[in-house]
Amino acid sequence: MSMTKLEILCIIVGVLSYMVAALWVTVLAFRRSLSWGLGCMFFPPLTFLYVVLYHPDLRFPLAFKLWGVALALWGVVGLVYWHPTASNLSPTPAHHAGTKIKKRPDWASRRLPARVTPTKRAARQTPD
Repeated sequence: MSMTKLEILCIIVGVLSYMVAALWVTVLAFRRSLSWGLGCMFFPPLTFLYVVLYHPDLRFPLAFKLWGVALALWGVVGLVYWHPTASNLSPTPAHHAGTKIKKRPDWASRRLPARVTPTKRAARQTPD
């Protein structure tokens, strides 16, 4: 299995586990009361408040949700940051894959552009 397929699989499994855990938390919220269930279903940020208030009941769904987020992020970072190039099959950072390093002179050897002073400016603008 190639690395790209593995990362896409991680994203899919992570998103699915997050959705299952979110549904699980919503069902538990409906078991607590109708208002908590409707609030968690139609206003998802309220789910975090529900998790904080009723933490002992939600240990496993919360761990399942966090595992899903971590797995999806791992897949996304793998797709965006690391990818094998055609010439080099070892994973390299994506932003360095096709760049060449240019050697620049150090700061001490650089010459600053000459300043144009008012007297030089007046000398340049002599009328004909």
